[in-house]
Amino acid sequence: MNERIKKLAEQAGMEPEDGAIWWVGDGDLEKFADLIVKKCAELAEECYCGDTVKSLIMNHFGIEP
Repeated sequence: MNERIKKLAEQAGMEPEDGAIWWVGDGDLEKFADLIVKKCAELAEECYCGDTVKSLIMNHFGIEP
């Protein structure tokens, strides 16, 4: 698994078992998705139009900055 994705999954509270299966509790999957969207927004902010692209991404997915 990609180390960056693995790190986000761990931050979301997901725990690996036998190195391949991830146990997901209530809210973990949503938090994982939020972390991915936030990371994409951060990268967009660095690369393009600043806060405008970041805001578009965050608003599209309904995630608070």
